[in-house]
Amino acid sequence: MAEEKTREVEGRTLGRLASRGEEALKRLYDELDRNARTHDALQKLVETRGRLEKASRSVLKELGIASVEEVEKLQKEVHRLERRLAKLEKGRVGEQPPGA
Repeated sequence: MAEEKTREVEGRTLGRLASRGEEALKRLYDELDRNARTHDALQKLVETRGRLEKASRSVLKELGIASVEEVEKLQKEVHRLERRLAKLEKGRVGEQPPGA
């Protein structure tokens, strides 16, 4: 019971801290966005990041290296197939072998 109350208090505290952090970041972003120089710099930074991501995907493809997205997609497919195989194997456990 005391442990549950402690978790509840910790949860509220973390929620308040997260909220304050979000508010502080929003104020900082708004302040930076008001300044024309920082606004332009942030915009160029975002554009450059996009170009860099595109170029890195292209290089990885040319080298035959899978992207993070491709690896994640393959991992999901492997997990799906493992679950399907486990179900099939579970169904066979109760079966009698042929000729028994």
